Amino acid sequence: MRPFSTGHSPSLAELQRYVVAMERARHLDDSTLMEQCLHLGEEAGEVCKAARKHAGLLIDPAGTSRDLGHELADALIFVLAIANRAGIDLDAAVTDRQSGARVSLTTLQEAAGQSRGRLADASGLVEHAVNLVAAVGAVCANVSTRKVTKQSDALAAELAEVLHALAVIANHAHIDLDDALWAKEEINEQRTWAP
Repeated sequence: MRPFSTGHSPSLAELQRYVVAMERARHLDDSTLMEQCLHLGEEAGEVCKAARKHAGLLIDPAGTSRDLGHELADALIFVLAIANRAGIDLDAAVTDRQSGARVSLTTLQEAAGQSRGRLADASGLVEHAVNLVAAVGAVCANVSTRKVTKQSDALAAELAEVLHALAVIANHAHIDLDDALWAKEEINEQRTWAP
């Protein structure tokens, strides 16, 4: 299911509304902020594993390894879900860092494009994945120490950092986040979600 037309990169606000509706439809809307942080941490680990595979590094042959784009999409969904539960407008959080224009996944990747050339080899991809883990850790630490209040400026800035890290990794691996998100959502649509 692609709720937006092909060629349209929805704004972060549109994506946040999409995640609210998607979670409601799949009966996933009762998770707490802390539970969503745990999910985000798990997804950051899966991004790292997929980044290792993508970079041609050794991975456990007995373990499962997934598509890097799908793992980035999963992490993105949890960032949006966390922002929703904390009452954070990600458009506003990221706009402060950019020109003031509407923020979409495409504009996030364009803004993150400057980071791509600096670390263009396989070790760079792994370094970006480690940076993602650090950014996710900051989000989780903020939530776990109960520093979060509705529309927390610190949490908004930390979520913006996670979005930036996701965009940098996607750029490095030549992955379009819009395409990755909707490809993953097509897979998710085929899953059975318990009521």
